[in-house]
Amino acid sequence: MPEFHTEGVRMKSNDLPPGILKGFQDVTLIHESERSSVFRGIRTEGSQPVILKVLKGDQSALAEVATYKNEYGILSDLDVPGVIKAYDLDTQDDSPVMVLEDFGGESLQQLTAERPLTLEEFFPLAVKACEGLADIHAADLIHKDINPGHIVANPDTGHVKIIGFGIASRQQQTTPSPLTHPGQLTGTLVSCQSSSVG
Repeated sequence: MPEFHTEGVRMKSNDLPPGILKGFQDVTLIHESERSSVFRGIRTEGSQPVILKVLKGDQSALAEVATYKNEYGILSDLDVPGVIKAYDLDTQDDSPVMVLEDFGGESLQQLTAERPLTLEEFFPLAVKACEGLADIHAADLIHKDINPGHIVANPDTGHVKIIGFGIASRQQQTTPSPLTHPGQLTGTLVSCQSSSVG
C-alpha cells in the first residue's frame, strides 16, 4: 500500500479520502481545516503538479457543495496572474475535488508561522497581493475573505496568488447570494473589512 508523508507523519493511502489517488500520485497533505483537506500531488496524465482541495465526506451538504461550485466557477472565469487557476472540479466517492494550479507557494500564514517577514521580504509580496486584489475588483468580483491564509506566495519565484473564493460574489449581483445569509457575518473575523461587518 503506498505511503505518504505530511509534516513528519506517515500516511497510508487508506488514511486519505477514498478515491483521492485516482489519477494522481505523490499526494501529500499540506493543510486541513474543519471543512476540507488540501493536498499537493502530481496529475498522472501529463505529470502536472497540482493542488487538490477535497471537501470532507461529512461536509458534503448541499451548501458546502454549492460553495465549491461557486469557487470553481469564479476561478474558471478569472484569468489574471494574481489569482490561482482552477483546472477541474471532479467528484470522487461523492466528495467534490477541486484541482488547482500548484506554483510551489505557501500561504502567508504558513510563511510567517516561524518568523515574521522582514520589510524587504514583505513589501514586494504586499504589492503583488494588492495588484491581484485590484485585478479581482476590475473583474467585478468581491472576494469577501482576504486573510493571510488566502494569500499564497513563492518567495523563490516572487509569485503571489490569491486563493479561497468559496464565498466570493460578483459585484453586479443584486440579490443576496445563496451562499450567504443576510445579517450573517461571513469570512474570517480577524480579517473582515469594516464594510463587511456594518
